[in-house]
Amino acid sequence: MNTLHRAGLLCIPLTFLFAGTGMIWLLSVDNAPGTFFDKLASNRGDWLGAHVILLLSTVFLLPAAISIHSTIQNKMAKTIAMALLIVITPTNILLAGQYAIDFVMPLLGDIGGDALQVHGLLYETALVDTLFYKLPNLVFLGLFLLSCTLFWNKEIPRKYVFILLLNWILVLIGNLVHPLFQRVGIVLLSFSFLPIVLFYWNKRW
Repeated sequence: MNTLHRAGLLCIPLTFLFAGTGMIWLLSVDNAPGTFFDKLASNRGDWLGAHVILLLSTVFLLPAAISIHSTIQNKMAKTIAMALLIVITPTNILLAGQYAIDFVMPLLGDIGGDALQVHGLLYETALVDTLFYKLPNLVFLGLFLLSCTLFWNKEIPRKYVFILLLNWILVLIGNLVHPLFQRVGIVLLSFSFLPIVLFYWNKRW
């Protein structure tokens, strides 16, 4: 049990490290000149490499969320955390689906012709757009709210929780400043979580 708990704790910083790094890497594609498929053609390795890292982040994400939930002692906070887990689980699967779909995009560019229309259809089809490109946004909102429940864990030094919540605020407002600011903030979450992870790492379960 202790080994599984520690494995889950390790997933917490890894989730944010991989997610933030993958998103930062994608900026090299986003900032490239030309149409979407022009960007893919000139930055194929960046696109695929970033999505491998992003997919790995979704593998770590659910164990990380479960691990955070397992540390919560307050009854009300634990109930809230369980509700958030119910939201995070399916939306994380949809997020992984989004990254899997994105893997196909360079292949569509290679084929050309009518295949290029598939990209537009994905965004124009309300169901696909909602399931794979809108609902997955709830993942990080769910993780933010899940992190807030740690505030009720009186055993954690308050400064650890305040640093974490401050980092989350920077992430939430970061996109209003610049996408890079937000994505660096996500990477920094891996370090903001470390004191809490180490605290529970050394705790007997």
